[in-house]
Amino acid sequence: MGPHVVWIAIETVVLRRKGGCVEVLLIRRPPDDKHYANLLHSPGTLLRGSDAAEGENEVPLTFDKAFTRLEQGELHLSFVGERRKVGELFFRTTRGPTLCLVYACQIAGEPKVGQFYPVDSLPKDLVKSHSFIIPMAVRAFTE
Repeated sequence: MGPHVVWIAIETVVLRRKGGCVEVLLIRRPPDDKHYANLLHSPGTLLRGSDAAEGENEVPLTFDKAFTRLEQGELHLSFVGERRKVGELFFRTTRGPTLCLVYACQIAGEPKVGQFYPVDSLPKDLVKSHSFIIPMAVRAFTE
């Protein structure tokens, strides 16, 4: 029998146009990462119980705390414009079953971490699930 809990990941695919090319921001995972050591990935975070602020029960919540954590903790930059939800994908991963909520995003300024790569020639050392997530966001971004 499998796990009783499904992880929920907020996956942000940071895109930009440079010249006639669409590029995606990828960041390298640390060498001691338990699941994806040294692999490139698009910034994301797991949804946490603390992301559900105290307050009234049974009312819709936002993912604002998760997005703020990404801006301050991983990107060190702010998202600009709309964080556009482009879909969701469900994967079996090394950490367990994971539902990925995929957002196409843009950032203000040049990143302090990671680098931009052309979306038509992604590196081979990419977290496997991101080879599905990135094209989904690119399609929405170029529409």
